Amino acid sequence: MHTRSVTATVCLGLLAATAPIASADFLGSTVSLDAYYPNLDATPISFGSAVVADPAVEFPDVFDLVWASDVTGATILLDHFSSGNNLGPADFNGFVFTFTDLSTPIESVSLAGSSTLVPTDFWVTGDQVFVDYAGFGTAGVSFTMLEVTFIPVPGAAALLGFGAIAAGRRRR
Repeated sequence: MHTRSVTATVCLGLLAATAPIASADFLGSTVSLDAYYPNLDATPISFGSAVVADPAVEFPDVFDLVWASDVTGATILLDHFSSGNNLGPADFNGFVFTFTDLSTPIESVSLAGSSTLVPTDFWVTGDQVFVDYAGFGTAGVSFTMLEVTFIPVPGAAALLGFGAIAAGRRRR
């Protein structure tokens, strides 16, 4: 009887170790977009919220077609269409993306090498992504693309396997 429970525990452990990771992306979550100037304590200019879907541009008209923003599974794209927008100095002059209903938490953001508009700073805090252009100066037609990494979360089969292992060990 003891050999059977050890064998079952080992099999469940292998199942848990090889179970797929749950899907981690923005699709299906809700995103809101706000602009802040001259700092993050200022009253934001809100551009509303949208459910992230692909293909779709969640915010096609930001500041009267000066900007547009598209969120895909794991990227945030800010398109700048103006030929002479002054992104002046301030504590913060940029955008905050706030996500709700995420399947997994955001771990980090990085700048895609193809970006032609490099923000002064960008970071993630919880379910918010901040993009700061303060002091950038005059920007022409260009874009910023951020690549997002999510914290891996074990799939349901892995969680069930770990639960079965714990229950099997508890019996002994």
